[in-house]
Amino acid sequence: MRITFGQKLMLFPVFLVIRILWFIDDIGRVVRLAVIHTGRLAMYAVVVIVALTSFYVESRNTGITNIPSVFSPESPAVLGVIEEKAPSLAVDIPFPDVSAVSVYAVDLDSDLVLVDRNSGFKLAPASTTKLMTALIALDLYSLEDTLIIPEFCTEIEGLKAGFYAEDAYSVRDLLFSLLVNSSADAACALAIGNVPYAEFIALMNTKSTKLGLSQTSFTNPIGLDGANGSHSSSARDLYLLARYARDNEFIKEIVSTKEVTVTSASGFSTYLVNTNDLLWSRPGSVGIKTGQTEAAGQVLVYEYDLDDKNIIISLMHSSDRFGDTTQVLDWVLDSYSWPD
Repeated sequence: MRITFGQKLMLFPVFLVIRILWFIDDIGRVVRLAVIHTGRLAMYAVVVIVALTSFYVESRNTGITNIPSVFSPESPAVLGVIEEKAPSLAVDIPFPDVSAVSVYAVDLDSDLVLVDRNSGFKLAPASTTKLMTALIALDLYSLEDTLIIPEFCTEIEGLKAGFYAEDAYSVRDLLFSLLVNSSADAACALAIGNVPYAEFIALMNTKSTKLGLSQTSFTNPIGLDGANGSHSSSARDLYLLARYARDNEFIKEIVSTKEVTVTSASGFSTYLVNTNDLLWSRPGSVGIKTGQTEAAGQVLVYEYDLDDKNIIISLMHSSDRFGDTTQVLDWVLDSYSWPD
């Protein structure tokens, strides 16, 4: 049967209505599915919220509140990192009656402060200053560079190695002399070999600021007492300085050296002994630096590394730095428990 054009025009509205009805039916189906799934999602959300709320309340009641979120991008659970465990205070033992005015002890692996006694007091640092002198020297020189010992450096105040004027030493040997024997003549030579003396001191203070040593001010590279307390530091600052210095493998090698012989360009040899008695008497001793002046009293920054316990102790204005440090270390080891 042939449909004429006129008949097609008459049927067109019918087909259009049918198409509209189909479209409405499709929309309805989509709406019904959306409503059904929205309801399900809402139910799931309610269940999750209730569960999390219950867990939070329970954790507050039991004290379990410091749990990292597994959804955090920095969470060890996401990164696969094993979180470092800090030591915990296990036994309540009275702190020893030490002579030091300031004491600061830190567990290096966790950065946990183990002891803090007046760590912010500004006091004279004495020859612990030479840690900064060594750092600046390493910035300025190659270890194989050779420096001449000026005559006035052989006469400068402080403990000296006994170098002869106008003799020459490698920077390597001068650094060993500086940190093993605490040689003032080595500090003097390093401070004027490549830059003016005043610029060397300025570099020391600039690095001090960069390291965050807020209580530290240097007026000389040796550790001599400054006028009106102008050459100063604190037990906390000395800890920060030592921690930074020990990260240099060469400095760590030097401060743990008990004895060394340095030889000048002319062939003159000098035998040097480390000023840190604990290197001989206490197993696990790593160094780091001693100091002593009239204003400072006795000063020591000390590192202990044994049986997975790595600790730095800094103490200032002591009358018995090695005895005080030993007592503080024993107290820490007896009071704290380290995780297996």
